[in-house]
Amino acid sequence: MKDHNPNFDFYSFNAPEEPKPSPKTEEPTDPVPPVKEVTQGNTDSAPMPEQPTTEDDSYARDIDRALARDKLRVSYSKLGWAFVAMTVAWYVVAQTLVDQVYTLAPHIYESYWFSILASTLPLYTIGIPLLYLLVRKLPTEIPERKKLKLSHFLILFIISQTIMLAGSLMGESFVSMLASLTGINFENSLSETLDVPLWLSMLTTVICAPVFEELIFRKLLMDRMLPHGELAAILVSSLLFGAFHGNFYQFFYATMLGLLLAFLYARTGNWLNGVFLHMVINFFGGIVPTLISNWLDYDTFLTLGEEELMPYISEHLGAYAALMGMTAMRFGLAIAGLILLIVHFRKFTVRRREDQLTHGDALTNAFSNGGIIASIVTCALLFGLWFLSAWISTFVPVA
Repeated sequence: MKDHNPNFDFYSFNAPEEPKPSPKTEEPTDPVPPVKEVTQGNTDSAPMPEQPTTEDDSYARDIDRALARDKLRVSYSKLGWAFVAMTVAWYVVAQTLVDQVYTLAPHIYESYWFSILASTLPLYTIGIPLLYLLVRKLPTEIPERKKLKLSHFLILFIISQTIMLAGSLMGESFVSMLASLTGINFENSLSETLDVPLWLSMLTTVICAPVFEELIFRKLLMDRMLPHGELAAILVSSLLFGAFHGNFYQFFYATMLGLLLAFLYARTGNWLNGVFLHMVINFFGGIVPTLISNWLDYDTFLTLGEEELMPYISEHLGAYAALMGMTAMRFGLAIAGLILLIVHFRKFTVRRREDQLTHGDALTNAFSNGGIIASIVTCALLFGLWFLSAWISTFVPVA
């Protein structure tokens, strides 16, 4: 006779029957002790009734949820205040540097490379180390490490083009509405990158920005948010990522892109995957247009009248064809990304362990603590500075 497999067969659903205990080996059960009859006036001798098991379990679960809420609020509050400290230190040092150089060396102040160094170097050398020192002792949870397939990487890149196009249109529409309501001329800071030398644009937008932004929002912040739930970690880190850019041109697409990058980190456990995807997105969206713009001399192209336009295109036919091809490719990828997003939408689901709060409870407590509220207020001040700068450049005459 063949031996029975002790494991449950999930395919045939044939499980070996559990052997019934033999009557000879079965131990006699202890008799239930009689309960004394309780008479009126003799309550001291009455046995205390036991609490039902279900009520004990419910009470324990309530205690566990209360403790989980407290841990989440404390952790998120500390993360929020650390984010505020990083942002304030970055802006204070950067503004001090700008004021000193403007006073002592105005010729350096007007150079293109100084504005980039003044806006990024304090963040990389002071802001991020300060953030790390403030959050390093908080509990962390690193997602399970999984290899990212090339096909999945390509799918995510194509979906990112849908996100970038939709977010850019939302940002431009919102800024246009603000401009019509206020009469302020808002300048897109991304257009200034076309005037930056290619090597410097490569260094800042393709290398430094992806590395340090993923380090902040996916590694330092998300690792300390994930112990309290995946959905809250993805949403809060993505919102801070979008607001950190400090202007409405970038807020919408940066927030949506942050959702994609945060989900990628939660599923692969390797923040470098987000760095590589971020690099490819910035290269395709920043460097390629710069190359084509320099080839076509886009500033001159925009100033041409109808009579001058066709002769100029005929002289720069290759560059114009590249511009049209890039535009068509971006719209084509955006449509393909929308289709892929619809097809794979069910795969973008978040997980929750039994020891974690429900998604709604976690989100409520993640946003209702002092640190996160302070970080949102700080980002709102960044938008206020952007708005004030545009107002000054529009209405205040230059001396």
